[in-house]
Amino acid sequence: MPLRLALKRIIVRRLRWNLTGMNVPTSLLKRLQFFKYIGRYYFGKRHVDTRVFTANYLMTYKNKLIHCRHPSEVEAFFKSILVQEQGNKDEANC
Repeated sequence: MPLRLALKRIIVRRLRWNLTGMNVPTSLLKRLQFFKYIGRYYFGKRHVDTRVFTANYLMTYKNKLIHCRHPSEVEAFFKSILVQEQGNKDEANC
């Protein structure tokens, strides 16, 4: 997920929580530590758990990746796996 989209979601979630009164108060230090972690995740060069590392690692599996952007797409993907598995079982039984 791009940094601008992640920050937008984080800020909107925080604002929504503040408006509903569900937000657990956190200190400024904890918030700064969280933003420091986000910065390391998106721009870190030495860490294995960075976005760049993950993207590069997944590029080797580019032809196998399935992009599911909505819950309905995930559900359809799982159904196709189940149908394919059932077909393989039926062929094995014949």
